Amino acid sequence: MKKILSRLLLSFMLTAGILAFAKTDIMAETLAVTGLKQNADYEHQVGVEWKPVKSSTLYEIKYRIPGAADVLKEYDLNRQYSDTAVDKMLKEGKINVIIDFPAKGAYCYISIRANVDGVWGPYSDEIEAVIDPRFTGPIEIDQTKATKTSASFKWTAVPGANRYKVEYGTFTKRKVKHVSTNSLTVSGLQKGKYQGCMIRAYRQSAQGYKTAGAYAFGHGEIALVPNKKLSITELYFYPDEGTLGLRLSYDFYSHSECQLYTAYKKKDTKIAYKENDIELGETGFEFKKNALKYDSKTRIYKYKIRSFRKADNGKKYSLGWTDWKYFTNTLKAWKLRNKKGGGIEITWKKVLGADGYKIYAHTDKEDMAYYSPESMKSKYLVATVKNGNTVKATFKKYQKRALQPGRMYYAFVVPQKRVNGKLVPVKVTNFGGDIPPDGIKYRRK
Repeated sequence: MKKILSRLLLSFMLTAGILAFAKTDIMAETLAVTGLKQNADYEHQVGVEWKPVKSSTLYEIKYRIPGAADVLKEYDLNRQYSDTAVDKMLKEGKINVIIDFPAKGAYCYISIRANVDGVWGPYSDEIEAVIDPRFTGPIEIDQTKATKTSASFKWTAVPGANRYKVEYGTFTKRKVKHVSTNSLTVSGLQKGKYQGCMIRAYRQSAQGYKTAGAYAFGHGEIALVPNKKLSITELYFYPDEGTLGLRLSYDFYSHSECQLYTAYKKKDTKIAYKENDIELGETGFEFKKNALKYDSKTRIYKYKIRSFRKADNGKKYSLGWTDWKYFTNTLKAWKLRNKKGGGIEITWKKVLGADGYKIYAHTDKEDMAYYSPESMKSKYLVATVKNGNTVKATFKKYQKRALQPGRMYYAFVVPQKRVNGKLVPVKVTNFGGDIPPDGIKYRRK
């Protein structure tokens, strides 16, 4: 009988123990905290929130900074000294945790558990909590490449930041990209418009929380390659002032530059260089005094230009230099005379640097004034000289017809320069001034 009672008592005790453990496990599962996430960050605090556990008035937060020991903090609604704001947050499942972070942009790992009637639930899954880098900047942006519609950048890495927000485009149309490295290539940019780039550094947690990054900011102009090469709309020379002027076509560029060389010596030499800033209203070039010689001799000079946009780091982005363009500092008047045996002879002074000459003629002096010598149509060409040392030529026909006695003919000389085996015209800078001279009435001798 005693043995039977002992066995019954043992069985009852085992059953009670199992039920107690089961109850504890069930309560623990009921007390499990879910939905933990970060909702704010400050210099020495992080805000977290979770789904409140029913009937719980006590929570314990555990956080750890990498390389340091775990820290436990309890938050009790039934504490001796109440704080209305804190109590309200706890009831909503929110709290700001004060943490002694070692640096700006630092991070830690946080978990939480709830207590009901003296029973603690399990710790929640751990989350990463981050604070902003609070970089005082500015971020230095360095543009490294450019095309007509794309650009590449790199910038100074911000301590504590692991993400960057890049805004780029025009004032009215902007695009945004988020990157984890301190470099980026953007494409699809608009041709012919001013565009900028702004960078904001921030930290992002493993769960996706982003700091504001309000204190890490950089901006700069995007320098794109211009749409097309520049051209000269006007070239003029004032010998009395010793000034050469070049007016440029405009096609969305911020700067332009010009190199001026001699083209009448055995070896061409650089005599002037100038860089202009279109944004300051400089739409051309002027080379003053001593850049060109002005005496009784006519010389050929050459220049090349290019447009470009200049990045903040000083790097230039361009389609490249134009081909060399040639011009004379002036051109002296030539002489016309009726030649014995028929035709009109024209003589001129040698042009230093010329490889040949083309002679054009016209019967209408007023109409001729609308043409520059180097752009005359081929139908007005009456003679070609392929030797720069020859300084005279005779023409007997005008537009494939014999010259008509008693008619006025106006002629002028266009120096030529040989480039890649072909003669190219040299611009005469003072055409329309002292030249061409009056024509001659043709008389057959």
